[in-house]
Amino acid sequence: MITQIEKHSDYQALDYQPDLTIGDAQTALSYLKCELESKQQSFINLETSS
Repeated sequence: MITQIEKHSDYQALDYQPDLTIGDAQTALSYLKCELESKQQSFINLETSS
């Protein structure tokens, strides 16, 4: 969805130059997803070993 926003003509028409980019947001969400998946896997491993 973030990529679609970046490519949308209305967004491009803003000529907005933020300190952080859409790519930065994608990277942050990717890192967050990996952390959450890691925590979930750790939790599952604890439950199955009990």
